Amino acid sequence: MSHLKNRHEVHQTGSQATVVVHNYPRFMEWLATISQTLAGSRGMLLFCLLVLPLAVISFYPTNAGDYDIWFHLAYGRHYVENLTFKIDHSQFSWTNANPDWQYGTWLGSTFLYLAYLLAGIPGLYALQWLCLGGIIVFFCIYLRVIREPLNLTHIFSFLLIATTIKLVALFVKPEMFSTLLFTIAAFFYFYAKTSDKSRVLLLYPLLFLLWVNTHGAFIIGLFMVSLLLGMETISFLLLPRQSSGKRHLQFLAVGVVLSYPVLLINPSGVEYPWAIFMSLFHTSPELEHHYEIVHAYKNLWQYLDLGTMLSTWRLSAWGMAFMGFTFAALSFYAWVARRTLDFSIIVLNLAFFALGMKMARAVLFFPIIWFFSVQYLFWKIDSIEIKKRLAVPSLVLFLSLAVWVFYGTLFYLDNRSWFGANLEEGLPSGASQFVLNNDLPGPIFNDYLIGGYLMWSIYPKYKVFSDSRWGPYAGAESQRDFDNIGKWLKIEKVKEFTAKYNFKVAILHMTYKQIIFWLLSDPEWRMVYFDAVGVVLIHESVVPNLSPEALNTDVSPSRFANLHNPNVIINLFNFYVNVHPDFGVQMRNIYEKNVTNWFKGKQTQLKRMDQAIQQKRQSLAGS
Repeated sequence: MSHLKNRHEVHQTGSQATVVVHNYPRFMEWLATISQTLAGSRGMLLFCLLVLPLAVISFYPTNAGDYDIWFHLAYGRHYVENLTFKIDHSQFSWTNANPDWQYGTWLGSTFLYLAYLLAGIPGLYALQWLCLGGIIVFFCIYLRVIREPLNLTHIFSFLLIATTIKLVALFVKPEMFSTLLFTIAAFFYFYAKTSDKSRVLLLYPLLFLLWVNTHGAFIIGLFMVSLLLGMETISFLLLPRQSSGKRHLQFLAVGVVLSYPVLLINPSGVEYPWAIFMSLFHTSPELEHHYEIVHAYKNLWQYLDLGTMLSTWRLSAWGMAFMGFTFAALSFYAWVARRTLDFSIIVLNLAFFALGMKMARAVLFFPIIWFFSVQYLFWKIDSIEIKKRLAVPSLVLFLSLAVWVFYGTLFYLDNRSWFGANLEEGLPSGASQFVLNNDLPGPIFNDYLIGGYLMWSIYPKYKVFSDSRWGPYAGAESQRDFDNIGKWLKIEKVKEFTAKYNFKVAILHMTYKQIIFWLLSDPEWRMVYFDAVGVVLIHESVVPNLSPEALNTDVSPSRFANLHNPNVIINLFNFYVNVHPDFGVQMRNIYEKNVTNWFKGKQTQLKRMDQAIQQKRQSLAGS
């Protein structure tokens, strides 16, 4: 037999020789049989279904650096408390800001604020997981539409999508609603394409009415359905046998065309969609600068290398590449085996793959399109054999990716908390409370990073110098001056800057050590409060306003003896070692004691700390 390996033995019995043949299966064929059986078992499917949510949850920890949450909550509070859907975007800033910035998230910010009122920070994360879970729900509904039972290929796809979009989906902001709404928009199209219920496409205007008032990514959804309408029209005219038919095209045309006037139903009317449309094709120098400094607009092509795959950026880049390759391979197979070629689906995938690789913020969209497209192609070719063959590689890929996720969580995750737990540890709440409790005089200078939180925590008593909303400050002189601080670093510039903006109090994030020590280089400035996140600096003229208790706030490293987050401790170390090497030693010892030995790079970081302490001591000895 061809699948058996034969071993011949000759046994002599009397004058006759008997040949006995022992049959052994080839090892690889035996392994393939076992793997196929294992991958096709119900027990393995249930096991992977159990591992899937654990892997996804572990890959989406609390993001302590997600400061945009707070300016959206400030917006939502404004909308709810004033029962309005309009806002003056300059009302939070004491520097020049554009009140008419076109930013339409009144409904999205309101949803976030109401969730916060209902359940606090856990409510925000519950909303995030409802959006992420909603994507999977619509995937599963589509599988039922095409009568495809859930299998290992689908489970692997769910995990692959979750790990690929995490780069953006980790953040709690109205953008997460766009991810779900985009999924629904794609679902409508593919549902109509694989059923006789094309009337569902008439729901597009209602979807876009909700979307245009929730988040600006409605423009991406509109691009998708408009592109599909154009490609479906071309297919109907030039490739009628490959098209979805006249009825489908008619309903798609009505749904898409009616979606355009619906976009005018928003607080700013035509100005809002027009401003977003123009920003896509006519970028200003301020917008280009924003794209350069914000990581969300970096391209992913540069991460298609063989660097550490524990980088979320590389995982997203390679996840996109894997999806692009598998779609291309399946499309090629569909043409060769079944002579089926869906021009609209191919162009759709090409367009969104290119967009996602060009701009990290758009990585949300292609994986969603990819899933629907691949399942649609499987439905078209109806190949049972190829689906069976995918079971084993899908199992291997799923388990490999899950192990990678758990490994990264165990050895590299600095903030070991989920669902919003310990989010407060990353907030400058102590610094902002110090300013409020001591009634320090405004205006207050602050950095870009924590401005959004200050909009939430100290407004309306105090307004902000800057925050992460780039739009109101586009082209503003104050923003240019803030960006140039790193180039100055001279004491005369401190006096020039503080005189220009006339502030006597500053709240800064601990990571802005350069600006902190720049201000302190002027003997007229002193530090009166700092913790693991925020620093409060005051001018000497403010000192008489403070009580002796406020002026004698404990600033010793011993306050942080219970910290466990390695990155937070390192930030504090970098601050303290510049004050005095002995303080650096104390923070170094806290790091060694509190940071788990499971954390990769701990010993390397300890060596760097020792070197920094030694260099500081040598610097002091030399001076």
